[in-house]
Amino acid sequence: MRTNGMIKKFFQDESGQTTTEYILILAVVVTIIMQFKNKLLGIIRKMTDGLDSATDSAIEDMGNTD
Repeated sequence: MRTNGMIKKFFQDESGQTTTEYILILAVVVTIIMQFKNKLLGIIRKMTDGLDSATDSAIEDMGNTD
C-alpha cells in the first residue's frame, strides 16, 4: 500500500524538470549517439592512435638520450 502512495505522489509532483522531460532528453541523446556511432568511434580511434604514437615516440626519445 505504501508503494502506491509513493508512486501517486511521484506522478503528481510537478516541481522542476519532470521525469518525462529527462527521459525524452535521454532518448534524443541516445538516438543521436546511435546514429553517429561509427563516425564517433572512428574519431575516437584516430585520437587514441595519435596519442599512442606520441607516447611511444616520447618514450623512445627518453631512452635514446645517451
